[in-house]
Amino acid sequence: MATHGQLSVSLWTTEDPEKKAVPFLISRILEQKGGFRNISEESLQGEIVTGESGVEDVESPVDKAEEDEKPRPEQLQAARQDIWKFTQQAFTDTHHTLDYMSLVLTKYKVRQAEVTLSPFLKETVPTASLGTEVISQPAYPKSQKQNDEFASMGCKLQSLCSAADTILKSATKLENEMKLEAKYWKQVLSVSEKGWCISRVPKEKQTLGVRFGFLESPAEFRDKGLAPLRRGENGSVELDLSINRVRPKILRARVLHNGKFLASSLGHGDKMDDDSLESDLLRARDSIFDSELFAEIYREGRNSANRDVRCLDNGILIPLEDTTSVLVELVDRSSKVDVLLPEHTHTTLEKTPALILVILRILLSHSHRQTYRRRMEKPLAISERRAQWAPPSILRPVLSYLQHRAAISTLEHALEQIRRVFVNAKLEFEVASPTDQIDWEKIFHLEAVDSSEYVYEVVEALSGHLQVSITIKAPSQGTELTIQSRTHALGTQYKLIRSAASSLDPKVDLMLSEDTIYTDQSDLLSTLVEALQADLVKSIDSQSRGIWHAETPLWGELETSPKDGYYHQVRINLQRDRLELAWAVVRFVEEISSRTVKVWKSTSNPEEKRVGLVRAMELLSSAPLESDPEAYSEQMFRSQ
Repeated sequence: MATHGQLSVSLWTTEDPEKKAVPFLISRILEQKGGFRNISEESLQGEIVTGESGVEDVESPVDKAEEDEKPRPEQLQAARQDIWKFTQQAFTDTHHTLDYMSLVLTKYKVRQAEVTLSPFLKETVPTASLGTEVISQPAYPKSQKQNDEFASMGCKLQSLCSAADTILKSATKLENEMKLEAKYWKQVLSVSEKGWCISRVPKEKQTLGVRFGFLESPAEFRDKGLAPLRRGENGSVELDLSINRVRPKILRARVLHNGKFLASSLGHGDKMDDDSLESDLLRARDSIFDSELFAEIYREGRNSANRDVRCLDNGILIPLEDTTSVLVELVDRSSKVDVLLPEHTHTTLEKTPALILVILRILLSHSHRQTYRRRMEKPLAISERRAQWAPPSILRPVLSYLQHRAAISTLEHALEQIRRVFVNAKLEFEVASPTDQIDWEKIFHLEAVDSSEYVYEVVEALSGHLQVSITIKAPSQGTELTIQSRTHALGTQYKLIRSAASSLDPKVDLMLSEDTIYTDQSDLLSTLVEALQADLVKSIDSQSRGIWHAETPLWGELETSPKDGYYHQVRINLQRDRLELAWAVVRFVEEISSRTVKVWKSTSNPEEKRVGLVRAMELLSSAPLESDPEAYSEQMFRSQ
């Protein structure tokens, strides 16, 4: 039987002949040993035996010091050269290994092996010239085989148990996740069913978000109106408002008078104090709405300095009356409650701040609706000039309303003063309550089902001209005077119109025509007083049964018929705060009258106690013609 020899293939190691040269050896001895004095044959032989010499591995401290002293660029270049040398060595070793394996495989698969065989080896070495042989393996004991099978089976059982535990844990986790997901999607569905818009968050495509803002708002507020709907640890939906990084805000209006706050729009309990998702959405919506509203009125307030509007650092001051104004601020929702002392509260102004805020919010909502309508309209023809839309006007209608309200309040106060004068004079005088275009009390009790019609009426009235009518019934009971007030951006205008069935005096009738417009309230009141005085004189003339006569009611003079060369003359003087009666006796032939004496007066003081004007006229008509007016009237009215 032929024996097969074994052939080992390896690279021949070659030594550098320069390292065996005498000059090189002398330099190594001087560097490593410091000279020949400390070297002997025995020491060198001992180093060879013990293996402690390590001439090849010992690094000279001098070389290391010199290497450290080299500049940084040279060190980097040397390191680069080392890396390149090692890479080349690795490439050479890998190439030789590949040639070796390819040459071995040429015996079995020539075509596949020739693909990876180097060209040099193809030319110098014939294919299939290198072979391999399988050496017989040692015997594998049966006991060892059985132990390996048991170990393998145990490993498989352990793996199966681990897989089962993992599957059970995964099933439990999946069940919990299903419950949490079901709870999350149920709440998301409830939010969608309530009318909130659900969409994807632009920067997080895999996250759902809810839009609580308004698409018709400017970009700076429109982008803040979308918040992600995160899933909490218990599966409930959590509104993530951290993207806005703004604390919830709310508008607050307060009435300021001489440095003291008389009324506030806040102070009542918040209806959204719970932590439900619906309340969070409503709070976020109200916050962004009020922020946009404050920005709009602040922008408009800077252009309304001619109407006494002042823009402060944290609010805007709107004039209400002469010494009273309304301060509108944007504050944190947590600091919304105002505590007003009882002596600082004002009943008539209690609802004014809340009313102003409601009107402002209605006007901003109307502006959003107008923007939506323009967006839904058919686009204009393409042109180089883009359509320019005027910014919304929100503060101007409120200023007009407050101006209108202040004018009507002043007018009502003057009419009440005149009414008290007539009441103290025991005369009939009625002033009907102003009939306004809008029932402002209804604005605090709006419901969603019937609010749209009313809101459109409010917007139309505020956007147009505010009008109000006041009807006055004069003492003659046949004369009705109507004051029509109309407020616009330039101011308030008035008209004083009488009923068609009555006629007072030609000059007075001319002033009471519909063509006469008053821009000053004092001129209106002066004309009203003259008309009431003429009506009063005409009423006395008609009710005295021929005793008193008035040729010109506008002058306020009444005379009796001459008797025995004498007659009585009375002059009625009506002012806004008093009604005076002056009496004189006139000699008919010589037209010489006695001194005119003020014998009776009625003021607006409710505590005043005097006889009525009709009774005073009766007493004067029965006075002797030869009597002294001053002495007789003093005696006569004292007895009354």
